[in-house]
Amino acid sequence: MLPPALPHPSSLATLRPLLARHPLGRFKLAGYLEAGEAPLERCWVDDAATPRGLILQHRGRYNVVAVDEAAMRRLLSALDWSGEVRFAAFPEEFLPLLERLAAVHAATPASLYAVEAEAFATAIAHPVRPLHEEDAPLVAEAWEYGDDVAYCRQRIAAAPSAGVEVGGRLASFIITHADGSMGILHTAPALRRQGLGRSVASALSRELVLLGRRAYCFIVDGNAPSVRLFEGLGFRRQTGCFWLLAGRPQAEGQRGATVRNGGGGVA
Repeated sequence: MLPPALPHPSSLATLRPLLARHPLGRFKLAGYLEAGEAPLERCWVDDAATPRGLILQHRGRYNVVAVDEAAMRRLLSALDWSGEVRFAAFPEEFLPLLERLAAVHAATPASLYAVEAEAFATAIAHPVRPLHEEDAPLVAEAWEYGDDVAYCRQRIAAAPSAGVEVGGRLASFIITHADGSMGILHTAPALRRQGLGRSVASALSRELVLLGRRAYCFIVDGNAPSVRLFEGLGFRRQTGCFWLLAGRPQAEGQRGATVRNGGGGVA
């Protein structure tokens, strides 16, 4: 994946007005940048002095945000389309533009949910512990959209996490991703509907809120149980987006059909 033919931002300060204008900027992209997970050398903007669009590259995927279609068009036109391009949390309002400029092979729709500190409702009904390094293989195995043990081990070491044991074995867990989002929520199938997932999600949300961090997550469209769980904790939908794969651009106007619920992979 070659870098876009765009300038790097001059500083994080120049990006803040842009990030503040969109939920994906305020949560996901700001999460990467403020934690130092994506240095400015892995970011590109449409204009270094007054950016109106930003591309951030992390783990082989592009994260993008823009204030309008003109800025997004410049970002997309600067990408290297010689091979397959992967996007994480591509803004839903710009999908029609992408479909006009490129061949979208697969798209997994999702929504960003977040909770404000004053709206958070604690619901911890089980003993919760942080995850340990030795839990990483189990977390990776349960990750529906990836199985990177090294990444899971790094996240367990670097950020808050939560787990519940049943019979001395880890039965339910959740971690904090590199962008600050809560993810890989999983409960052993035989132990579901007992409130274990609610306890670990509540515990991690509470810790993030107490640390003054953003408590948010992405939920794939159609995952009604997760929506009920997080809405019960006070989370509310902020915006929609897509994890998607796109290919070599096609002539504008020759729009192809997007394969929904494909292999985009929610991080």
